[in-house]
Amino acid sequence: MDAEVMKRTNVYIDGFNFYYGAAKRWGCKWIDLRSMAKSLFPNNYIDSVKLYTAPVSPTSRSPKAHIDQTTYHRAIELHSGVEITLGHFLTHNQLVRRIDGSNERVMIRRTEEKGTDVNLAVDMVRDAFRDMFEVGVLISNDSDFLRAIQVVQGDLGKVIGVVNPQKHRQSVELSKHADFVKTIRRNDLFKHQLPTFLKDQYGKIHRPTGW
Repeated sequence: MDAEVMKRTNVYIDGFNFYYGAAKRWGCKWIDLRSMAKSLFPNNYIDSVKLYTAPVSPTSRSPKAHIDQTTYHRAIELHSGVEITLGHFLTHNQLVRRIDGSNERVMIRRTEEKGTDVNLAVDMVRDAFRDMFEVGVLISNDSDFLRAIQVVQGDLGKVIGVVNPQKHRQSVELSKHADFVKTIRRNDLFKHQLPTFLKDQYGKIHRPTGW
């Protein structure tokens, strides 16, 4: 990391990869993403921190999920200046074969996140083209970002690192092409929490119960 001392750095966070890989797994969701990034890269100047996710809907198990998510987004925008770009979910019916060995097919409802990966990849390439960073950090373990990394490195001459939020092995494709690789640990989350109470133009922001 000596070659990156105080280099202007943008952080791009694959929201659901980070959430399911680290935040939910460790039961720690009220995370100050900018503070966490500064801790992971103490010798870099962290300029932009960008989160890419999609609005969740309430469920029987999590009836306040959408409210909690909105509350968190308000908090990290206000306290940490995190830029949030939202995709969307697409739900459709799909006929699938049962896994019990029979030929029976059943209809299921499948929900897929749409737009998030594309938004992140396009922004990273665009920011590199506009010379908005010297070092780009991708927080994800999704190999779908490989081509964006290759373009930012090979065509635009930027340094790109990958931070893996997942507990399983780092993506071989990403680690092969990244300039450096890190893994998020439990303490990287618990040491970097937002204040319990905040206030913005819309009113008070309270840390959700269980967060």
